[in-house]
Amino acid sequence: LLERVITIFKMDHYIQKKVSGYSLGMRQKVGILQAIITGKKVVILDEPINGLDPQSVVDFRTIIQDLAATGVTFLISSHLISELERLADNLYILNNGGHLEAFDIRGGDANHWFELATTNNNKLLTELTRATISTHQAHGRVVVNLATEATTKTVFNIIAANHIEVTEIRQTDDDLEMQILDQMKRGK
Repeated sequence: LLERVITIFKMDHYIQKKVSGYSLGMRQKVGILQAIITGKKVVILDEPINGLDPQSVVDFRTIIQDLAATGVTFLISSHLISELERLADNLYILNNGGHLEAFDIRGGDANHWFELATTNNNKLLTELTRATISTHQAHGRVVVNLATEATTKTVFNIIAANHIEVTEIRQTDDDLEMQILDQMKRGK
């Protein structure tokens, strides 16, 4: 494992040198290496891609994904939501030291969000909440998670049954960061 990680991270040419001469990115790679070569089934990494160049970030993802496939679990603390979204299966958001929200990224919880502009947002919000569908209002639109086919059918059945006209639909899948910020503002 040690040699494999050194090779993937392209550390071969400097691994024998004193760490005091390493750049921030090089030191970060050593820290990651130290954490993962322990053979533990759970590895905790705090801001592991800080200081890494773009190629090293790609290499880091490769290493993590390869080890995760062997049963290693990673708990990664980071402020870079877009990187975690590319790497993680589950995302847990903390706000002021407390648990805010959990997203099952691969299972769809963090994806398939839509903003609906309608002729009666308040009525739609009320009916969706009554049907226990994850929803809130932002930017004058109803934001709803259409993670499953059943949820999608229910949402559109509610719209039809209440004669609500949808004037605009906007998919916001690529904006998990904004969803998290919105949740933090709402204090959920």
